[in-house]
Amino acid sequence: MRQHIDRLIPAKWQQAWVIALIVFVVYLPSFWNTFVWDDEQFIQRNLFTTSVRYIPQIFTTNTIAGAGEFSNYYRPFTTLSFLVDRLIWGLRPFGFHLTNTALHAGAAVLLFFYLSRLGVRRSAAWWLALAFGLNPLQTEAVVYMNSRGDSWYVLWLMAALLLALRWLTTVDWRWYVASLCCFVVAILSKEIAVAGAGLLGLTYLHIWLRGGDGSKVWSNKWWIKTRWGWALILGWGSVVIGYVGLRLTVLSFGNFLNFYQGTNLYTDSLVVRLVMFSRALFEYWRLLILPYPLHMERGIPLITEWWSWPVWGAILVVASVLGLGWWEWRQTRQSWIWFGLAWFFVMLGPVSGVVPINGLLYEHWLYLPMVGWWIMVGRVMQLSLQRLQRQWLDRAMSWLVVMVFVIWTGLTIRQNWIWRSPLSLYPYTLQFAQTARLHNNLAMAYADAGEVGQAIHHYQQAIALDDGYPQTHYNLGRTYLELNQVQQAEVEFKRALEINPRFDLAKVALLELALEAENWPLANQYLDELLQLYPREPQLLQLKTQLKAKL
Repeated sequence: MRQHIDRLIPAKWQQAWVIALIVFVVYLPSFWNTFVWDDEQFIQRNLFTTSVRYIPQIFTTNTIAGAGEFSNYYRPFTTLSFLVDRLIWGLRPFGFHLTNTALHAGAAVLLFFYLSRLGVRRSAAWWLALAFGLNPLQTEAVVYMNSRGDSWYVLWLMAALLLALRWLTTVDWRWYVASLCCFVVAILSKEIAVAGAGLLGLTYLHIWLRGGDGSKVWSNKWWIKTRWGWALILGWGSVVIGYVGLRLTVLSFGNFLNFYQGTNLYTDSLVVRLVMFSRALFEYWRLLILPYPLHMERGIPLITEWWSWPVWGAILVVASVLGLGWWEWRQTRQSWIWFGLAWFFVMLGPVSGVVPINGLLYEHWLYLPMVGWWIMVGRVMQLSLQRLQRQWLDRAMSWLVVMVFVIWTGLTIRQNWIWRSPLSLYPYTLQFAQTARLHNNLAMAYADAGEVGQAIHHYQQAIALDDGYPQTHYNLGRTYLELNQVQQAEVEFKRALEINPRFDLAKVALLELALEAENWPLANQYLDELLQLYPREPQLLQLKTQLKAKL
């Protein structure tokens, strides 16, 4: 029976299906979770996810422009995937979670194929891909619908790398073009994918270093094709340069070189940002060793001096790993430790602070960098066991690995449960962080549940913590309208526009209030402002015609 199955389905594909099945089973409980956090503006209120006629706007505006909001994000292919889901499922969360899980499982499978193709033993590649799929740190990227960009870009990036490897062994231009196309889609799914060019260079360098080790993965003919590898690197590099050029010009929705959209000590000093990154590294390493507790809105103490302990501690850790890599190279003429270390830092590069971004660290930023970490850890374990040559130690290590995976599975399922609804996620997260965003999101959840008093309380808490979010005032205004407190609602809507004059939802709300009060000149003023942004919107044009008759 087994031989018959092997003839029908190659062993490699059987292992791939097992990875996908395990990931699906572990994330199955999340299929009944609801929308949370920023799903509202990225999906639920995003007009561009409702019809294919908005595809041109998806590719020419910022990611949440369809919700009447401004951001510097540009992820058209991720928004396009939300559009497809919404056309199929409506706003039923089940379908979005099904897609997210399928993309995560697909990314794990392609990672397995990539590592196998690169020369990792198939059994080791399988465990590495499963570690990627099951690690509880991935929950935020999989269960949080709006975080789909992580699995979406990794899926395309792994496909691009696999096609690049095919190009290097065949020099068939179809694979070259397909690789570049997949890389473009990856970048347009999430900005961090630009670091994929570094992964390509790292892959090529690793192959070059392994050229003399007798590996059967790459034939001797590969050496003749070295120039084709550089052609591919040049192609990917051109894609990155072209993308950055577009984001700095026609696709610039703010300051592409500063996602904070403001200035402070962190944004003004590259040294401070790199010092803070060294501190973040220790938190990343802690989470990779012990992924508990897991939560959003993490913070780290402000450090500004380059001589502080995190800087020198990080340098010491990296130097130690480089030393282990040198030892591996001397002993085996292989460079897996260096490869894993470089992978980790290449993929963390875009969130290292080189370009100021809107946070210091998030769990989902480890989504792909963790692969480099596990390559390093796995290789050190393998070399240690080979050196000690103790059979009982091999068995003990195998049981330890199985136990770790079981614990990870339990923690992942637990995180699925925590993310099941806003009223379970936000109170849990408030145990670890008191932020304006958390209180605003919890207030919205209470408002949806009809608990208006709790909603107003948490909106006011959010404003007290940070009065820089127009969404909070807008949401509070909507809550006041439910209580028929029109004047207070109008004050909140105007305050939202004071904070951000481009916050269109507040203009719509004020337009509605002006129409109800039959204040036609004021209504016409708000309508003209909206028509400047949406000159072809049928409802606005129809309303303009009606107002002309009343003025």
